[in-house]
Amino acid sequence: MKEIALGVVIATRRLHLDNRGVVTIRFGKPRKIRGASSYFCPFQIRGIRDSKVRRADGIDGVQALELALKMAGALLYTSVEYSTGRLTLAGSGDLQFPVDDCIEELVRRDGKEKRKQTKRENNSRH
Repeated sequence: MKEIALGVVIATRRLHLDNRGVVTIRFGKPRKIRGASSYFCPFQIRGIRDSKVRRADGIDGVQALELALKMAGALLYTSVEYSTGRLTLAGSGDLQFPVDDCIEELVRRDGKEKRKQTKRENNSRH
């Protein structure tokens, strides 16, 4: 498969790894797929896994960007570094990437477990 160029970077996020290292996620500007009506959005995660530029395809630039954000989130939230608590954003386990419902339970959202527990307690009282 042909190597993808990141191109013009439109957004960057830096995460902390073990409070010492940095993991950088960069998103390129969505581009039209040659010979097609759809678009792709390149992105790159540096500091864990490989530094390969990946892409998400969408019906237009907005959907391609949305799917790139979700793909990056899925790669980060399913990484060994995240599952062992070593990957954070500003000290939080919530990296602030959107995810599909199928992996939502992997994400450590601040206060989420407490809200679930409180809801269960309230339901059991009634």
